[in-house]
Amino acid sequence: MKLLLASQSPRRKELLEQTFDLNCSLDEALEKVAMHKALEVYDLYPEYLTLAANTIVVYDQQILGKPKSEQDAWDCLKMLSGQTHQVKTGVCLLYQNQKKCFVQTSEVHFRDLSDLDIYHYVSSGKCMDKAGAYGIQE
Repeated sequence: MKLLLASQSPRRKELLEQTFDLNCSLDEALEKVAMHKALEVYDLYPEYLTLAANTIVVYDQQILGKPKSEQDAWDCLKMLSGQTHQVKTGVCLLYQNQKKCFVQTSEVHFRDLSDLDIYHYVSSGKCMDKAGAYGIQE
């Protein structure tokens, strides 16, 4: 069996707008987004196991996506400094007409970040393609 990873496509914004249903829970909406991302690729390569995922950060009932600018990243990290928030990842696996979708939620607590810490991280550019402006592995 070969694995095919459904990566971010140029149509992501359009896909999110089409699939993010405000009438269902956040977890259900995340599952739907991951499923639609997976289906786009699975329809082209049905012989592969297809994996798609979509991650968001939630703080104070606010969804934090990828930063639009370095200032946006700075503001986001400053807001998360010393706080606890949730990281939610919707995942969908498709293989031979079988589907498994779920959401994994993690509680994350940031230590207090100095302005210098934030400056160095934002300047590295590592924050720009990550929900909440950070990668936990970093």
